[in-house]
Amino acid sequence: MNPFVNLSRTFSFPVSDIESFKFRQPSRPERAIRARLGLDSANIYWSKYQPRNFGDWITPYLYTKLTGRTPIYQRPEGEIRTVLGAGSIFRHIKAANSAVVWGSGLISKEDTFAPPKEIRAVRGPYSKKTLHERGFACPDSFGDPGLLLPRVYQTANISVSHSLGIIPHFKEIGSAQDLHARLATDEVIIIDPTQPIENIINQIHSCQCVVSSSLHGLIVCHAYGTRCGWVRLNPRWNKKIDGDDIKFLDHMTAIGLDSQNAPYYVDGEQVSVHELLDQASRNAAPDPTHLIENLEKTCPFS
Repeated sequence: MNPFVNLSRTFSFPVSDIESFKFRQPSRPERAIRARLGLDSANIYWSKYQPRNFGDWITPYLYTKLTGRTPIYQRPEGEIRTVLGAGSIFRHIKAANSAVVWGSGLISKEDTFAPPKEIRAVRGPYSKKTLHERGFACPDSFGDPGLLLPRVYQTANISVSHSLGIIPHFKEIGSAQDLHARLATDEVIIIDPTQPIENIINQIHSCQCVVSSSLHGLIVCHAYGTRCGWVRLNPRWNKKIDGDDIKFLDHMTAIGLDSQNAPYYVDGEQVSVHELLDQASRNAAPDPTHLIENLEKTCPFS
């Protein structure tokens, strides 16, 4: 056997076969070599479980759009520098001095994690407060990287064709589909959060307003100026979404929607399109300019 074939396999980069979710993942020997040589500018960590949740893929998407390069998937381990961006992923920092935090947040006030190498920005003041209570220095720099999406992607020639879009958390897709069947109207569209990011942005633009139980559904609406409301599609006693709501409060407070501090629980048997539209339109679309400026100033790969 040709020894160069084995060498190629040892140092090859597996690449995802779907363009919208494209990334590279080096072998262990290559990771060690890249770390030794300081070749870490493309290292990013994000949650990449199945089914894919579009919010988790925002940081590698932004990296590709801003640099023209393919991101490298790298866990925050050892002392290999890697960027953590969009998502409630502080709890995935298992090794000290590896993570460069840029807009990440907590999923629960009880999260535990190793000390980051650097904190450039966090999602919002709730994350900052928790970090300070744990003894970590954290700047007054807030914002989820999803707010930068309009800087790299703008829709074209998409007209409003639906009164309401419903973006479920990926664990509430079944409940959203049941609700859509009961509403039985073409006015409403379910926006599946497991689609590629650009598909979701296009569908948001086709809606007059949106309700969302997905955090990044809310964030993307706020980024593009679409009115939206925070909802839960499962009853209180049947909670499906992980965490204690700190991630929602974190973003809402950072963007100036302190009053929207609790979700509207949808009663699927009785709720009407009118009620959902009312929830979606209660708040004016907030101005994210100050958060976008923070994210641009602190971007680790601009």
